[in-house]
Amino acid sequence: MAVLLVIALMGCGGGHGGSDGVPDGDRRLIEGHGPEGPIPLVDDSPVTLVIDGDDWGGTAACNSYGGTVEIDGDRLTIRELFQTEMACVDERVMDSERHYLEAFRRVERHAFDGDRLVLRGPDTELIFARLSPDPEAAGARR
Repeated sequence: MAVLLVIALMGCGGGHGGSDGVPDGDRRLIEGHGPEGPIPLVDDSPVTLVIDGDDWGGTAACNSYGGTVEIDGDRLTIRELFQTEMACVDERVMDSERHYLEAFRRVERHAFDGDRLVLRGPDTELIFARLSPDPEAAGARR
């Protein structure tokens, strides 16, 4: 049953799935908590996750981040994590970023809840919704 779910999810999203079983694509954090508690989300400064094979990254409310992810079953290991270091004026945005990156570093497992990607680790859960592909951008890439 789990294999069928992964196959179905890989067929829905326009991205190719890596050998890790997590479909490529763009996602947005819709809810999460880490060791310091809930991650405060700021509407006009989203936390995103872009998966392209074993390259995972995005925007952490203010700065860009990324790294290489190794997956074995439902377990994952984030390697070579980097982030840019711009200072954002809005303290709410910087607070969101700090909480998110602390939680992201603790991630050890992945799962799916419907079309949502859930990343978990000690005292950590990050829930991402898939972003719909932009039809105009998709047409421009052809």
